[in-house]
Order: sequence, then C-alpha cells, then structure tokens
Amino acid sequence: MELTSGSAIVTGAAGGIGSVISARLASQGMSVVMADLDAEGLELARAAILEYRPDADLVALVGDVSDPAYNAELIAAAEDSRGLRLSVLNAAVSLPGLSWEEPIDRWELTVNVNLWGVVHGMRAALATMVPRGDGWVVAISSGAGLVATPGLAPYVATKHAIVGLMESTHHELARVGSDVGVSVICPGNIDTATDDKPAMAGIDAADGSAFPEVIDAIQATTRRGVESGADPSTVADALVAGVGVGRFWVLPQPELAWAATDRMRRLAEGEDPVDLLG
Repeated sequence: MELTSGSAIVTGAAGGIGSVISARLASQGMSVVMADLDAEGLELARAAILEYRPDADLVALVGDVSDPAYNAELIAAAEDSRGLRLSVLNAAVSLPGLSWEEPIDRWELTVNVNLWGVVHGMRAALATMVPRGDGWVVAISSGAGLVATPGLAPYVATKHAIVGLMESTHHELARVGSDVGVSVICPGNIDTATDDKPAMAGIDAADGSAFPEVIDAIQATTRRGVESGADPSTVADALVAGVGVGRFWVLPQPELAWAATDRMRRLAEGEDPVDLLG
C-alpha cells in the first residue's frame, strides 16, 4: 500500500520511534494524527517536524491509548482530515523488575498501554477500514516479542501478545477476503531515551528488591544495548518499505530472525531457553 495520501495515526508520537515515524509519514505527504499521553513531549515532537516541514499536516491529540473513547477520537480526527488509511500502534512502556516482585500496578500499567492500547487501536481502525476495503494497521512489537529476556517480564509478555494478536488478525482478514492488511514490526535495540519518560519518573527497579545486584546488572546491560542501538529512522524506513509491499513480518534488524530460529530449535530439541543478556 502506498503511504503518500490520506491520514495516519501514530501513537506514542512523543517518543523517539513515534516522532520519527510521524515525521517520515508527513514528509511523504500523509496527514498525521500524533497521539501521546505526554502533552509537553507531544508538542515538542510536533514543533520539531514543523520546523523543517512547515507545510506538514499534523494534529496532536493528548490521551490514554488504553481508553477506547480516546481511540475513537483519534479515528474521528483522521477521518476529518484526509481519511484514515494507516494506524501505527506504537505506544508502550517498559518498567524493569523481577516478575514476582514487580508491583501489580506496574504490571497493570504495562498491560493497559502495551496490549489494551493495541487492541483498542486496532479494533477502532479496522471497524473503519474493513467496510471500505482500504487501509493498513501496524503494531510495533519488539525483539522481546520474539525472544524473552530477564528483568522485563510485563514488557516481554505484552510484546509476545501483540505478535499473536496481529498474526491472528492477519489470518482473519484473509479469510473474510479483505484488502485491508496488518503488519507487526519487531525492532531490536533502538537508540531512544528510556529513563525520561513520565511512566519511568521516580522509579528505581532495584529499590525494595531482594536481589538489587541482579536488577542493576540487567538494567546496565539493557541500557548499553539501547545506547548502542540503531537509529529510530531504521524503524520508519522498515515500516514504509514493509507496508509498501504488503509484508506482515517487518524486522528492522533482520538478525533477530536468527534469535527466534534458535529459540524454536531449542523448543524442538527440548533444550532450556538461552538468556540473551548473557
């Protein structure tokens, strides 16, 4: 599907990946509805795009993606602009800790944003796209949706759930004969700031843990991976290329497929999973 006309919704648009995707789609001629809970960050991202592309058609709407009413508002804004053709479900939070120690409210926040945000966004978009037979929904999962790492159990669980959700939806659209498509993007390490997000404010994952050294080591390894990660533009490039040819699986770092393949081999041979953080 070409991405040069109509409107796109991008959730998590205040963040590194979301803001870059918004800029890329705007540069291609799409109207972009930028969505995020972080009002200040969202306005900064919008202003940054307008600074170098003052003719960009951008709408910034602040809200919670886990709220179905907010997703309906995003759809209405896209329809009122140039008509919804693309929905990029990117909003996510990542709160480190051990699975049995992580406070339940952090589990619930992660599930609400990462999973329910995608469910509500996808349902709202497809309810509009399927009847007219045009459009595409992209869910941003993660390498953590293909392989599991320690210290991020809620994040890993929700990203795995997104992969399954989108794969089932892909099959369903094919069975009803719809021209609407879906993709799931699984980036590896991407160089984006993670500790300055509102959801992370004041959170020390090791505080109160019975294993603070373990958590500190996991966080240090994860931080090094992010800091040495690929530029967010690689995700935007992969999205445009993947949707352009109707691809379901989109891997900005293709080497992730090898990690997923090794996981399946271990499953088939009865081996224990490998800790990818070393």
